[in-house]
Amino acid sequence: MVAPGHAQDTWKQDTWTPNKPIKLIVTYAPGGSADVLARLMQDPMSKSLGVPIVIENRAGGGGNVGAAALAHAEPDGYTIGIGAVSTHAINPALFGAKLPFRVPDNFTPIGQILSQPNVLLVSLDTPVRTPAEFVAWMKSNPGTSFGTAGVGSSNHLTGELINLRYGIRMTHTPYKSGGQALNDLMGSHIKIVIDNITTAAVLANNNQARAIAVSALKRAAILPDTPTFDESGAPGFDLSSWQGLFGPYGLPAPVLQRLHAAIAGALDYQLGAIGIPAFMIELGAGSRAMPDDIRQGTEGFIGLARELKMLDGGGGAHTVRRVTRRGHVTFRNGGLFRTTRPAWRDREERRAVGRASQRLGRAGRSAES
Repeated sequence: MVAPGHAQDTWKQDTWTPNKPIKLIVTYAPGGSADVLARLMQDPMSKSLGVPIVIENRAGGGGNVGAAALAHAEPDGYTIGIGAVSTHAINPALFGAKLPFRVPDNFTPIGQILSQPNVLLVSLDTPVRTPAEFVAWMKSNPGTSFGTAGVGSSNHLTGELINLRYGIRMTHTPYKSGGQALNDLMGSHIKIVIDNITTAAVLANNNQARAIAVSALKRAAILPDTPTFDESGAPGFDLSSWQGLFGPYGLPAPVLQRLHAAIAGALDYQLGAIGIPAFMIELGAGSRAMPDDIRQGTEGFIGLARELKMLDGGGGAHTVRRVTRRGHVTFRNGGLFRTTRPAWRDREERRAVGRASQRLGRAGRSAES
């Protein structure tokens, strides 16, 4: 860490000129909406700042692994990251003090990037085309899995809210990223996926999946023929995701100003040259009015999580009750919030579950004796 007196001397200047590559942490695996967004911002931000932007995907824990890495980085401007409603509102509501970081205390908001709804998608071989047909099909096929970008994502909460509002029972299957879930959907390895509209609309418009409903109150311009849940039997159904650029707490003002200008310029460039749909930018390019948004969003998601019975006893974090070698995870909340891992994708996860199973087995044998 830099001594306080030295830091003051360093930042007496009014401007900051970076002189080495900047790491941009993405809290999910490649292929999801956060990763797509980061890569859209990468080149114009690099040109604005005059140094390379290096993307580092730090997936795991529903975004918590990458968020923790960002929170504990040096506040010198050379480590920044994509934060989202999952990492900065939902996960703090679900996990509470068990998280290795605090929101908003451990972060410096740099700029809001976008706000977007989620989309309920089904595979093309699923015999449904409307929300009513979907509900009827689910009541005939209870327990069918729905894939998302991970536990605690806005996609996950959207699925649980669909369960509650329509009286159906989908079982959650978390992936490391929305991109992995969408790949399985296209291959019909999973029948239902809920994902951000950024990536979901691409599949729907290319006839690679079927969009059933959107989680906003208004229809999306990019999917004009897809109804909302609000107009399809669930009045007031409104759950959107936002993403923004963050740094660790304590970014000096000159660094913050330069990074803020870079993200605002990148958004302007992409809107004009590439054509990011304007409906995705609801809070203004590079808006820094995020601390209040984060606090209000956290309060709102705590209320929603309680409504969905995803919290233990009035606001505590949910706790794992059972981990088996096949990877099934059950959370203690009366059965509404059940999670089943998809096929194992790497050796580390398999070993981690094996170790957890052994620890739980030893604990159980000790208790019995």
